Amino acid sequence: EALYKNGIKIENPKLVYHAPDFLIKELQKLDNEKKNASLENIKKKNNEEWIKKARFLATQARDQAPHYQHSEIGYNYRMSNLLAAVAVAQLETLQDRVRRRREIFDGYQKRLQDLDGISFMPEANWNTCTRWLSVIRIDPRKFGSDREQIRLALEAADIESRPVWKPLHQQPALKHLRMFGGRVSDQLFAEGLCLPSGTAMSDADLDRVCDILRNRKS
Repeated sequence: EALYKNGIKIENPKLVYHAPDFLIKELQKLDNEKKNASLENIKKKNNEEWIKKARFLATQARDQAPHYQHSEIGYNYRMSNLLAAVAVAQLETLQDRVRRRREIFDGYQKRLQDLDGISFMPEANWNTCTRWLSVIRIDPRKFGSDREQIRLALEAADIESRPVWKPLHQQPALKHLRMFGGRVSDQLFAEGLCLPSGTAMSDADLDRVCDILRNRKS
């Protein structure tokens, strides 16, 4: 409807599910003169081109990288009513999922705690962590391999792992903004690795991941 009001004809509306929000937000940034010119340009473009762009922005605008990197500011419009209903239903098994996530974390810690150069996030005595992700910190000077070398070794065995979240001040979309500090987050990003943590993991899966890490120890 928003596209129609702005004089843009869409031959297949089903292909532009996320487009209206994206288009309206972009047009609101323009003054009237630029707005008119922008509309004319959009009319001339192939629908698929900006549909692809709209979907990119509507799914976090994540760049192609092993970590979360953003050259543009994106959004997260993916949860439909159906997915929300499924999420509510899964709350009934929340405690079981947390229990299993904690078991997985404990399994990693038990198997790897003797390796010099690998450390785990401690748990405060006043709370209980969900252990949504099992994250290790790798000191390359002590371990003999850095975070990226371990990630690639796991990837070679078809095991997905990811660096921890890239600090905001390192994101290309925000690099022009003033920032203070950052040393701690920079070090955590350089040394932190998120290991497989799904509740369906078996003990054999844990052994397989840990064996690869042990083989990287020098």
